[in-house]
Formats: sequence, structure tokens, C-alpha cells
Amino acid sequence: MSHEVGTFLWAAPEVLKGGKLTVAADIYSFGMLLSELDTHQVPFDGLLTDFGDVMVPMAIVMKVMQGTLRVMPSKECPPPIASLLEACTQFEPSKRPTAAQVLASLTQVAATWGGSE
Repeated sequence: MSHEVGTFLWAAPEVLKGGKLTVAADIYSFGMLLSELDTHQVPFDGLLTDFGDVMVPMAIVMKVMQGTLRVMPSKECPPPIASLLEACTQFEPSKRPTAAQVLASLTQVAATWGGSE
């Protein structure tokens, strides 16, 4: 998967199903970017099937569209970033935070975890 090109790995389930791009879809994509920054890998990199084979992109897309596959933060991910990542990548668009809520969360993270200059 590390050589995949395109944006489908970052696309919201509703967009993969042919839905319109919305702010909620952008928030989902932002959550996928947070996952990439957390793990240093593209989403679902090296994901294996039940048989131990690397999962093909179409299988990943189908599982994301069905809501049966989500990215998860690493154990090393700071808790407030992990919470934001999980909120942003909710399957249901209405359960994702607004852009203002994301900004507030990031502002709080910067104030708490940012250190001094």
C-alpha cells in the first residue's frame, strides 16, 4: 500500500459511495491526515486479510464504505490527538466535529502540549 497514489485512502465513506464533498468529509480527511502523522504511514498500510495476505485497495474501500474499517491511533499518540483523530474519522458525518470544534481542540493541544518557545 505504501506505493498507492490517489486520495481514496483519505476519502470519507460517504464520498467513496459517490456522495458530495462536504465540510464533514473534509473533517474525515483531516482525521486521516492525523493518523498518517501519528503512524508515519499512509492509512491502512500493510493491512492484512484474515488469510495473512496484504489487503487490496478495493477491499479497503469496501470496508471503509461499510463502516467496518477505521484507522486507530497508535499507543504513542498523545491522548488529545487520539481523541480528535477518532472523532474526525467517525463513520457518520453528523458525529464528526465541526471545523470550529477541531480548531478549538488543536488550540487546546497547542496550549497544553506545545511547550515554550
